[in-house]
Amino acid sequence: MFALKTLGGHGIVDSILHAITKATLVAQLTYTAFDWWGFLSAADTSRLQSVIKKAVQFGYLLPSYGSFEELCLTADENLFFSVRYNPNHVLHQLLPQPKNSNYNLRDCSHNFTLPTMAIS
Repeated sequence: MFALKTLGGHGIVDSILHAITKATLVAQLTYTAFDWWGFLSAADTSRLQSVIKKAVQFGYLLPSYGSFEELCLTADENLFFSVRYNPNHVLHQLLPQPKNSNYNLRDCSHNFTLPTMAIS
């Protein structure tokens, strides 16, 4: 935040300051967030959201910028989309084989067989 405040004090244009904030602050907050954000407590999520809220309050991000949870969900969806539709992606080979159904059911977001979990 100090570096962003210093840049803002030197008269950098708002659009450039927003881009710098996204590239530094938001990138650090959301780095591999899709791996660990589901394990955060409500207090941890609130703390991370407050950093984004302060950046909006100080004018480093646009007021319409999303919440931390929205950022994590978007990152998660982008990763799954990339893995699913890019056959050259490292994780693509780990996806289960698509299932073939002879039934005329409603459309699903994917056609993969979901693993069954043993309940103990």
